[in-house]
Amino acid sequence: MRFRFLALALPVLISLATPAFAKLEICNRTPSPFSVAIAFETDADIISQGWWTVDPDKCATVIEGDLTRQYYYHYVKSTALNVEWAGTFNFCTNQDPQFRISGAGTCEERKFTLTGFRQIDVGTNKDFALDISMAPVAPAAAVTTAPAVAPATTTVITTTTTTTAPAPEAPVVEAVPEAAPAVESTVPTP
Repeated sequence: MRFRFLALALPVLISLATPAFAKLEICNRTPSPFSVAIAFETDADIISQGWWTVDPDKCATVIEGDLTRQYYYHYVKSTALNVEWAGTFNFCTNQDPQFRISGAGTCEERKFTLTGFRQIDVGTNKDFALDISMAPVAPAAAVTTAPAVAPATTTVITTTTTTTAPAPEAPVVEAVPEAAPAVESTVPTP
């Protein structure tokens, strides 16, 4: 009887000891589906790839395995919401539903679209989740640019990180035009 119990309990104990797989996830906290492309540096090149379609309240794993870089980049667009989450880091994209492009330069010459991505700072984390949302946020007291007078309903882009590593500095909040989406970063705790 004792051996039968051990034989049944052993697979359960092994599954509890199995470590979680590290990854970079993009999570949709909006009311509509969106498409996401990512970009990252390798030892040999810069890669951009996409598109993942992420339904509301779902996440897509865009990089599997330990995150080996501090910075990754994302571009998100929602046709249903008529919104894009773009930035100032340029990478190549195209309309192919499953593209992978090497190199970030000469996009137009290579018949690709030059697209502005936003930076994701994962720090030293091996596992990271980025929440994309459109929640209105009250304007912050401190901004990195000249303050602008804005109504309380103005949406701002925010980045909030929760990590198991040492706490980062206070998040920077940038004022953006009305109806801009908000982005929040979260890192699951192991």
